[in-house]
Amino acid sequence: MNEHKLMIADDNALSIQGLLANVDFAALGIDVCGTYLNSMELLKALEAHDDVDLIVSDIRMPHMTGLEMAHEALSVRADIKIILISAYDDFEYAQEALRIGVYDYIQKPINYRYMTDVLRNACKEIDEQRRLIQQLSRTRPELTAKFYSDILHMYPTLAETLLSDKMEYLGIEAARGPHVCVAITSDARESMIGSLGVERYMLMTMQMQKNIEQVFSRHMHCQMLMERDMLVALLNKPDAEPGLFVSEIGQRLQQLSATKASELLQPCFGIGQPVASIWSLSHSLDTAMQALNLRFIFSDKNLFVSEVPQEASLVPFASLLETKERMILCISKRDEAALRALTQEILNGFAENQMDRLSAISYVHVMVSCLLSYFADKNIHLEPVYAQLFEFGNRPRQYQTSEQVVNELFQLCTAIMRALDASQQSHQERMVQRVKSYIEDRLGDPQLRLESIATAMHVNASHLSRLFKKLESCTISDHITHRRVERASQLLYNMEDSIAAVSERVGYASPYYFSACFKKVLGETPSEYRKRIQQ
Repeated sequence: MNEHKLMIADDNALSIQGLLANVDFAALGIDVCGTYLNSMELLKALEAHDDVDLIVSDIRMPHMTGLEMAHEALSVRADIKIILISAYDDFEYAQEALRIGVYDYIQKPINYRYMTDVLRNACKEIDEQRRLIQQLSRTRPELTAKFYSDILHMYPTLAETLLSDKMEYLGIEAARGPHVCVAITSDARESMIGSLGVERYMLMTMQMQKNIEQVFSRHMHCQMLMERDMLVALLNKPDAEPGLFVSEIGQRLQQLSATKASELLQPCFGIGQPVASIWSLSHSLDTAMQALNLRFIFSDKNLFVSEVPQEASLVPFASLLETKERMILCISKRDEAALRALTQEILNGFAENQMDRLSAISYVHVMVSCLLSYFADKNIHLEPVYAQLFEFGNRPRQYQTSEQVVNELFQLCTAIMRALDASQQSHQERMVQRVKSYIEDRLGDPQLRLESIATAMHVNASHLSRLFKKLESCTISDHITHRRVERASQLLYNMEDSIAAVSERVGYASPYYFSACFKKVLGETPSEYRKRIQQ
C-alpha cells in the first residue's frame, strides 16, 4: 500500500484527538505528519512539506477559515485532497468549498466510519493520479514525437484545429517562426546493412541522430523524428531572419558532415523552406524532400537547399462564403436532396473555372473546415468529422477527378448531419446531468421543484419534464424524492440527530410527510429503518 501524508487542522484539540483515536490511519496507509490548531500554521508547515497529499480541516477557525486555507493550498498544490469538516449551519460554505476544488466535506458530528471511507477513496484517487503521471512521464517522448509527426502529415488548418489542445498537455510552446525541416537520408544504406548488418547500421544511425541533436540543440530548438525511412530534424529559432537561419543550418550541417560517423554513413541533407508557423511544417518537409532529390543530379554534393518557388496562383474561393451559408442551411435542415444539388453546382463551378484536382481538394478542405468552425463557434464539436476530414487530407492521390472530390464533400457534409444528431442527443444527456447535479446540491431546499429547476436551467418546464422522463424513465419529482430518501438513510446512521432534524435537512418541512415518502421508497418508516440498522 502506498503511504500518504496527512495534515489536520482544527482549533479544538479534542476534535483532533477524536480523529486520531477513531480513524485507523495506519491501516489506510496514511502518515499523520502534523496537527495544527489554526489554518495559518498548517499553511506555513505545508510550504516545507511538498510530499503532503491530504488535509483534513475544520471549516470554522479563527483568523483564517478552513475555506480560505483550502483556497490558498489549492492555488499552489492543485493535486492535494482537502476534506473539510463542517456543522450543518456551514452548508453553504461547504458548497463553496466543493466549487473551488475541495475533495469532500463531512458534517458534524463526525461519522468516523464515513470519514474512513472518504479517506480511503481519496487515497485511491491519489494512487491512480500517481500512476497516470508516471505513465505520462514514460510515454511523453513518444507522444511528443507523434504530435510532430501528425503535424507533418496534415494540412496546416487541420493540424491547428486538431492538435492545438495537445500542446499544453505535452508542454510544447507554439513558438514564433521561422521553423525549418531538414530531411536526412543515406544512399549507402543497403550496402552498409549488407556489410555491417542491420544492428550495427541502426546503432550508427542512432549515433548520427544524437550528433545532430547535439549540434543544433545548443543554438535552437531541435526535435528529431524518423519519417518516411529517413531522419527529419525540426528546427526553430524564434524571430531569426529566415534566410540567415537557413544559412546557419547549412553551416552546421557542413561541420557535421566532416565527422567520422558522417563519412561512414554518407548522409545527404535537404533543407526545406522556412515557415512562420509550426502548423505549416508539412510544407517545409515537402520542400526539404524536393531539395533532397537534387542529389540524383548533383552526385558530388550532400547538402541541398530548397529554392523558393514563384508565387502560386490562388484557388478562386470568391463564392465560398455564400456557398457555405447555403450548405449550413442544407445541413441544419437535414436536406440531403438540396445538399446533393448544391454539390453538383460546385462541381459545375470547378469545370467553368478549369480548376484542377488539387485545387478542388483545397476547396473542399477549406469548405469543410469552415463548416466545422461554424458549428464549433456554437459549442457544437463534431469530432468524428474532424477524423474523416483528416483522412481526406491524408490521401489526396486517391482522388483522380474533381467529381470524386466533390462526392467526398457530399459524404463529409452528410457525416456532419449524423454528428449533429448525435450531438443533440449528447446535449440532452448533459442537460439531464446538470439537472441531477442541481438537485443534488439543493436537496435541503423545501422549494426545490420542477418550476424552480427549469428557471435555473433557462428552459421551458414542460419541455424539461418530458426530456427528463424520456432519458431517466421517471419524473423529476420522483427523482427528488428518491434522492432525499437516500440522503436521509445516510443521515439516520447518526443516532444523535432526531428524525425531525433529518427530515428538515433533506428538505421536508413536515416530518409526517417525510415519513410517508421514506416508507413509499424503502418500505419502512424512518423509525423502523433506524431501529433495524442499530441491531
